[in-house]
Amino acid sequence: MKYWFIPIWMILVIASVRAAEPILELQPDIDRVNMADYSHTWIDPAADTDWQQAYQHYQAGEFQPPSGQPPNIGYSASSLWVAMPIVANNRGSAPQRFHAMVSFDYPTIDWIDAWLIKNDAPIQRFYDGDREPHPSQNEATFRPHLAMSFNYNDGQYVLLARLRSQGSVQAPITLWDENEFYRQLPTQNFIWGTFYGAILFVLVFNLFLWISTRRAIYPPYLLFVFGMSICVALLNGHSRLLLGQTISVHLVNWAPEFGIIGFIGLILFTQGVLRTRQLGLMHRLLNVTLIINLIPILLSPWLSYRWISVFVLVDLIWLLGLSLTTGAVALRRQRRIALFYLTSWLPFLAAAMLFMARNAGWVPVDPITQYALPAGLVMAVALLSLVIADSLKQAESSARDALDRERRALRALARNQEETTRQALRDPTTGLPNKAQVAQFIDGLDSDEPLRLVIFRPDNLRELLNTLGESNVDQLTRSAAQRIESLPLHHFGARVLNPGEPHPRRIAQVEGRNFLMILENGPDGRTLADLASAAEAALNEAIALPGLDIAVQCRLGSSRLPEDGRTLGTLIRKAQVAVDQAIAQNRLFLEYRADTDPYQPERLRLAYRLKQAIARDELMLHFQPQRRLSNNEVYGVEALVRWPQADGQFIPPGDFIPIAERTGLMPALTDWVIQAACRAAAQLQAAGWPLCVSINLCAGDLTRPNLPARLISTLADHQLDPSALTVEITESMLIDDWTPTVANLDQLRRAGIQVSLDDFGTGYSSLSYLHALPIDCLKVDQHFVQQLQTSASAEVLVRSIVQLAKALGLDIVAEGVENEATVQHLDRLGCGAIQGYWLARPMPLDALQTWLSESTGPVINSAAGHDSH
Repeated sequence: MKYWFIPIWMILVIASVRAAEPILELQPDIDRVNMADYSHTWIDPAADTDWQQAYQHYQAGEFQPPSGQPPNIGYSASSLWVAMPIVANNRGSAPQRFHAMVSFDYPTIDWIDAWLIKNDAPIQRFYDGDREPHPSQNEATFRPHLAMSFNYNDGQYVLLARLRSQGSVQAPITLWDENEFYRQLPTQNFIWGTFYGAILFVLVFNLFLWISTRRAIYPPYLLFVFGMSICVALLNGHSRLLLGQTISVHLVNWAPEFGIIGFIGLILFTQGVLRTRQLGLMHRLLNVTLIINLIPILLSPWLSYRWISVFVLVDLIWLLGLSLTTGAVALRRQRRIALFYLTSWLPFLAAAMLFMARNAGWVPVDPITQYALPAGLVMAVALLSLVIADSLKQAESSARDALDRERRALRALARNQEETTRQALRDPTTGLPNKAQVAQFIDGLDSDEPLRLVIFRPDNLRELLNTLGESNVDQLTRSAAQRIESLPLHHFGARVLNPGEPHPRRIAQVEGRNFLMILENGPDGRTLADLASAAEAALNEAIALPGLDIAVQCRLGSSRLPEDGRTLGTLIRKAQVAVDQAIAQNRLFLEYRADTDPYQPERLRLAYRLKQAIARDELMLHFQPQRRLSNNEVYGVEALVRWPQADGQFIPPGDFIPIAERTGLMPALTDWVIQAACRAAAQLQAAGWPLCVSINLCAGDLTRPNLPARLISTLADHQLDPSALTVEITESMLIDDWTPTVANLDQLRRAGIQVSLDDFGTGYSSLSYLHALPIDCLKVDQHFVQQLQTSASAEVLVRSIVQLAKALGLDIVAEGVENEATVQHLDRLGCGAIQGYWLARPMPLDALQTWLSESTGPVINSAAGHDSH
């Protein structure tokens, strides 16, 4: 029992502490008292303690003494009990009743129950809170102030209150003189009215700006302002005033969700105004934050108010830091708008820090901390509007600069296109109008206006290019164009080809280095002849080139519009045909004639039909006999190809042979002739007439490497001796490709196939190549044979050819024999054989066999045909 004094000592200590506890002394002149200095708090873990039990805990000293800070409920579902001892003292005056107001300035407390206790018994009870029914409508509602009035007189009181909330942090409690309380209300209403008025103005103003400009930066900004404004309104009990009684009931616990909506708008706004796609990591962090903020919104029906409130506080801290960091990174990228962005967040950052410090109890509850968050929000919203304005100004300036650059680029492009168009209509060598500009001129003409298109083509252009080179020929072309332009072309009816341009040009350059003019079509070709003579005279004088003087001669060809065509391509083609014919005939100019055009579309159709006829074996051979004069023996025939038609007529060889040569059908035609000739020779031999069949080859055939093998194999296929076939060539074939031609002919002769030189005397007869040519026979051209009776020179030529053939050991055949007198004359001259209509016309194989059968021996039949053609 030596320590019996300890319990007594503890009781005395508790009593002394109890006696030292602060007690509010009410006096008539007190207007407002912060109850944080007098509030004793106790957290009820059971959350179901009634007031008597709580009062007993208070009397037992289990309540925490005042800390100088408002009671902190924290994010807990427990009940917080607050006990405030009060002593009313009238200071000697007569006893009277006083009226006081107790306000709980954190309006989102769900339930407040309060008891005014005197002499250990409750004399008044109050209840309020946003979960309590409204007195008039029996509905829960927010109120700007949770204020309770009570009456008191002299004596000691204890104000005992139970606070319950899912998300409130602090509950600032103030005791007011009733009159003072109502005098302060207008000031508070003015402050909040200013806040909401500013927010509403910003919302409406920027909404109209968005509608008028359709800029994408406005929706995130409006979402941020709307969400944060509703959040502040809900946190301060103003939802009923702003949104109405019914809506506010359903939005009691939605303050965190609206805060998150504001955060989402802030993220989107930051991404848009700072163009964070170019910031890499910061853009990805903002995207992740955006997704994280969407999750509580989607899961809100299943999340508790307490949990989502904690999330909002953490999210606010993270988002403010991320936004400031993003602004700093953008500022380092030399973006001026980032400076405005950072400046806009400073007020809101300071306000948010004060708000969180007040909620944590680190700073007192006073007007500064109470209104810091809405004031910071208003300043941030206003400054962010300036950020948007600056962003739009920069965007407009950039758009204006871009528009100016685009206009300058378009003007430059237009100039370039105009220059390109001019260049596209000019020949780069001479600067004359080209084919494109002439086409424009033709397209703009009256379709029925008679005109003449004239082509000037320099002679030996390929030789000039190979000799002088490109640059010298270009200079030559320019000089020739200048000389032609110097002529009085308008006197010849030459049209201006570039109307509307400052320098009229009446001559164009097309199709390489050919010149072109459009003349008014006169009644005859006299104008064209005069123009050709004038051009020849202008170009006769030599053109000086470096180290060389060149005289140029041009050939002219013309086509007529609209008779020869209506398009430029058609007119140029036909004029080119006329030039080709003028060169071939050594004429200065020619006009186009359709009946001499070897490139008519009908000829192309004829080429297609010929290809089909060869493939279908629709051609046939006619044979003209050859007879020796020494014994009147028919020793051979010449095979001539014919093309029969369905009406019994024949297409002349002079029509389809040139087409075959130009279209590449000649090898196929030659192969067909070889096959048909060998087949006919085999049939004749089988019938008892071992005649030698002669076939004609063209120049292209003589250069084919496989020609000898082709002939030899075909003869072998028909079991013919090579001597049964003779190939005939003309002198003109020997001019080009001498070496491969002679090689093929030599190979044919070694194989036993005879070679005959046809139409001798009309071509390039030369003793030098005649001596070197591997041939067996000369055929005198029918032109000399038919004039043998009337021309002494023809007789001299035929006699010379006969003597030359005998001297070279060659056989000789006279073609085109039409009468008996010519036969007798040839016989006197020593000609070995004849062929012609006097003997027989070309005939099909069956007719030939009949003719051979009817012949009565080696007697010359004077009744044979007479006409040479």
